[in-house]
Amino acid sequence: MKFNTKIKYKLTILFILTGVIPILLLGGIVYYSYTEEIRNSAFNRLTSVREAKKQHIESYFEDIRKEIKFFSKNQIIINALNDFNHNFHLASNLEAYHRLGKQYIIAELRKYYKDKLFDIIDRYEPNKNHLQKYFPNNPKTQLLQYIYLLDKQTEFCDLTYCQTHAEYHPQIKDLLTKSGYYDIFLVNIEGDIVYTTTKEVDFGINLRKAPYNQTNISKAFQQAIEKEEIILKDFAFYTPSFLYPASFIAAPIYDRGTKIGTLIFQIPVDRINETMLISRNSALEGLDQSSESYLVGSDYKMRSDSRFMVEIQSEHKLRHHPAISQADTNLVEHMIFHRSTILFFEVKTDAINNALSGKSGTQVIKDYRNVRVLSSYTPIQVKGINWVITSEVDEGEAFHALYKFQKSFLITLFVVVIVIILVAIQTAYKISAPLLSLVRTMKKVIQGDLFQQVTVNTKDETAILANTFNKMITEIQQQQEEIQTQNEELLQQQEELQVQQSSIVKKNRDLEQKQQEVLTQNEELLQQQEELQAQRDFVEQQKEKLEQHNRRILASESVVKKAYNKMRINEQIVREKNEQITASINCALSIQQAILPADVEMKTYFKEHFVLYKPKDIVSGDFYWLHQYRDFLFFAVADCTGHGVPGAFMAILGHSILNEIIREEKIFKPATILNRLDEILKTSLRQHQNGDQNGMDISLCVYEEKLEKKTFTFAGAKLPLYVYRNGELSVFKGNRKLIGGTFKSKQKNFLNHEIEWHENMTFYLLSDGYQDQNNSKRKSLGKVQLQKILANIADYPFEIQKTRLENTLDEWQGSEPQRDDITIMGLKL
Repeated sequence: MKFNTKIKYKLTILFILTGVIPILLLGGIVYYSYTEEIRNSAFNRLTSVREAKKQHIESYFEDIRKEIKFFSKNQIIINALNDFNHNFHLASNLEAYHRLGKQYIIAELRKYYKDKLFDIIDRYEPNKNHLQKYFPNNPKTQLLQYIYLLDKQTEFCDLTYCQTHAEYHPQIKDLLTKSGYYDIFLVNIEGDIVYTTTKEVDFGINLRKAPYNQTNISKAFQQAIEKEEIILKDFAFYTPSFLYPASFIAAPIYDRGTKIGTLIFQIPVDRINETMLISRNSALEGLDQSSESYLVGSDYKMRSDSRFMVEIQSEHKLRHHPAISQADTNLVEHMIFHRSTILFFEVKTDAINNALSGKSGTQVIKDYRNVRVLSSYTPIQVKGINWVITSEVDEGEAFHALYKFQKSFLITLFVVVIVIILVAIQTAYKISAPLLSLVRTMKKVIQGDLFQQVTVNTKDETAILANTFNKMITEIQQQQEEIQTQNEELLQQQEELQVQQSSIVKKNRDLEQKQQEVLTQNEELLQQQEELQAQRDFVEQQKEKLEQHNRRILASESVVKKAYNKMRINEQIVREKNEQITASINCALSIQQAILPADVEMKTYFKEHFVLYKPKDIVSGDFYWLHQYRDFLFFAVADCTGHGVPGAFMAILGHSILNEIIREEKIFKPATILNRLDEILKTSLRQHQNGDQNGMDISLCVYEEKLEKKTFTFAGAKLPLYVYRNGELSVFKGNRKLIGGTFKSKQKNFLNHEIEWHENMTFYLLSDGYQDQNNSKRKSLGKVQLQKILANIADYPFEIQKTRLENTLDEWQGSEPQRDDITIMGLKL
């Protein structure tokens, strides 16, 4: 009974460990891989948003720089500055000024300043004496502000300045409207603003004098004049524009080589906010609900609005928001009035500190709301300003899928372990029960009970062992029956001997009388003694045979034990090998799946898409690839030599080389990329030394979206590209040349196919596995049939296209095995 307990529990523990340990190891690997994938995907998505917005901001300022450089050399602007400057200083202006009356003009202007501007500003900056500080003392400035701020042009149409204004103002205003600037200034060499488009209280003032000599517009003007270059100044509060944040860019103006003044643009924050703010419908745009991008200056103040504070409609909620509840009350009032956080709200996080020190990167931090977020940050490269940009998303939302996965993973793991334990107990019982029955029977046989049989209901090696044992017992029983028969014969002979001995005694009594009879009887007795001796020898022989049988039984028991032990060892070796091979292939599958683009990532770049991906074995020699860099979007489908594990290794190598070519070597033409891929693959596999012929076929596309146009270029190695538009399917063939291998090709380099871009074009990239699949008659589907299928389904939604491709393949293939890995990627940009 002790042996029974040991073997049953040993087998149970062995089976449990054999099942549970690989599951736990595999689960750990899957959990780690999925966690890293979720984390990297979230950071990559943030970095993509950050880089896109950074590029928009840098391009915006570069366009402004180009535009002001162009217009500063425009003859209309040069003539306008000369004419406005001349008319600004004419004596006729003072005549009109005195004719209307100094006190009247000053009174009307002061009323305008107070009602339209400083009554509003004084709410947030009281006791600053704004009216006394900013009211102009120059009569020329007072007259022009009276005319244009109070809309009195019709009363002064005969004034030379007004005539000049009527000539140039519509053209300059048209430039303002088209470019989206807040205001355009013409400033003479002395610093007088002789013209503005918007006409605020800075019209006609001198930028070299107080209070404007300390403003950013004055600094931009003076540096542009002194350095003779374009000067950009950061955003700052600008009093004439109701303390709204304003940025200025100034360019010197020359007339026939003589510096005559500057052209200045006042840049509003609206265009920057439009670029930076993420709407509430961010989920529909492929972003998270809590995603946010914003700009911060070197003073740690925001240069774009906080999405969360802008979306708060209630003033009460805004005042009590955790991020600003500790801020200065005056700043809070400014934010509420302007509905903006620009230049008001200060952000000092680890990400902002790193970016201001010139670093780019990603990390998990606490943001200005004291919420843990994923942050992707980098400096902005714009001359004249020191800004940084960061894109952030709440950690809870970014890792929501991971938390759901953790819960379902632990439940699944618990259920699997319980099932393994139950199966292990049942299997251990089934294996140990017949063996224990056989051992108990052998013990009874050793103790002398030869009338035993072992009953086993299995069909494995245990049943063979039991049948052999039963045959051996049957033979022993037969031999014992023969010995029993011989013993009975010996007993009968012994009885006869006793009868004969009695007869001898009787005859001895008559010995003397019957000597002759005694001699005769002695001879008979001698003969009988010889027969008796022969019988005794036969009995000895039978005993020796019986002992040999007993020794044979003991030897058979030893053989049975050795066979059982060997059977257990072989069974364990086979099980371990199978588990090692399966675990290795499953690990390779996890690695391969990790390098393939996630569905969420593909939705970011494509309007619609589907991927039909069917490996012949667990892992595949096919792979599809997606990469975005700057304005370029790269995507491809590749078919590596072989399938299964060798093909998968080649796929991983190809994927890595493609990423290296784009990121490190910055090659963007598809044909050049394929040429470089061919060189690196041959070098990596040392094919020129070992003659290795492994390689891959590939179809590679590059899509570039610029402001002026969109371009699409294709190059292929033996694989085509199918393009569907307006009911017609076009085929672009790749070069008849393999990537890798030492085969010589007539064509040395790959060729680019420039494809004219149209909206609603559908692209199909695929390996040759689908068209090479045979049916029950060993006939391949073929290219012609595949093209007909694609043309017939191309107008359907992409989900239906994938279903129809799968159904067509199943009908064609029937019960035939899959010949090769299959990949088809359909997409619409």
